[in-house]
Amino acid sequence: MKQVVLSYFLLFSIAAIAQQKQWPCPVGNITPVYKAGAGNVCQTYSPCDSAALRNSYLPIDSLEWKEFKVRWNIFSDDNGNGGLDTAYIAYNMDVLNNDFVQARFKFTTHSTNLINDSFYWGGGNGALDTTIMANHGALYSDVINVYVVNSAGGALGYAHYPFPFGFLSGGFENSGVVVINSTLDTIMPDDNHVLTHEFGHLFGLYHVTENWVGGCGPCHELPDTNGTSLNGDVAGDFISDTNPMTFASAGKCNDDLKLDTCNNNYYKNIPFLNYMNVGVDILICINNFTPQQIARMHCMVEYHRPTWIGWPDKITELQSSNGGVRVYPNPNEGIFEIRGIEEIEEINIYNVLGETVHRSSVQSSRFTVDLSVQPKGTYILHLRTEDDTHIHKIIKF
Repeated sequence: MKQVVLSYFLLFSIAAIAQQKQWPCPVGNITPVYKAGAGNVCQTYSPCDSAALRNSYLPIDSLEWKEFKVRWNIFSDDNGNGGLDTAYIAYNMDVLNNDFVQARFKFTTHSTNLINDSFYWGGGNGALDTTIMANHGALYSDVINVYVVNSAGGALGYAHYPFPFGFLSGGFENSGVVVINSTLDTIMPDDNHVLTHEFGHLFGLYHVTENWVGGCGPCHELPDTNGTSLNGDVAGDFISDTNPMTFASAGKCNDDLKLDTCNNNYYKNIPFLNYMNVGVDILICINNFTPQQIARMHCMVEYHRPTWIGWPDKITELQSSNGGVRVYPNPNEGIFEIRGIEEIEEINIYNVLGETVHRSSVQSSRFTVDLSVQPKGTYILHLRTEDDTHIHKIIKF
């Protein structure tokens, strides 16, 4: 109970700052609840917080493309006044696709839902309100819901992580992105990266300024003498290829030399161009995700939101691009199912030393494998069908 009470206090105290500064998103994404840590270790919330698991998705050019469907929920007042002109949807989808092309993510519009509701059009219960999602979202496990409103409690938008966090369950009912219409209704590049920023949170990314809370505790990310991260894999944003950055430097389109009083090194070469920077002024210059951020997003969506990947009319296409074989879930805790378009005849699984840990003769297009007795790590799956041999990487956490 103490943690829940604390999280509410921190949420609303920082939300006041967000409202004054008009940051791209409030504290559904930057709340320092996890900064409390546990002993000398920063608390984690997802298997994808593991650097080893995250890095198993590198290099980026080896990753398969992932496709997502977006359901647009566009609000107006009770009389139908206001709202985003649907003509802007295609443009904003292009911006989203251009921003995520480096991550090998593709987005297409599933549907558009026009809603007359003055309460939510005007901001509902304020920043972090999830009732808008529960009351007006749909197909949560299949599509990404975007809610376009006139006000979001003083922020430009907000999204919740895909894992349990603070007082939120991490369930599909809390998923989706809320964004104000003024960031989407102009054919200009300045504000349109807000949607990209919030999708980054939806796929499990923290802000690059994540080390600004928690004092000098275990979650504080420390800069080295050259500005690189000394402990980024286990602190801050859990990304070591984004240099540590203080919140005092947020919102600037330039490097900003400031002293870290925890180890007396200077923040240098800060990631001010990163999509997960915060502040209004940086919206004209942010332009990238790092390789580790991209790897983390792929890990997060495969582990927490696998049903978002693809759509019924696209499943065959996605399977065919991987030889007609899918492994689900992956990553997993040791038990997973192999599904093939063709009948599977033989399965062999090897550990990283090349030792055989599983072998089965199969005459089925679906087969469940149990590696629960094996240690955590990476395994290589070889399976044979009548016409081909397929190789897959299996991650056990």
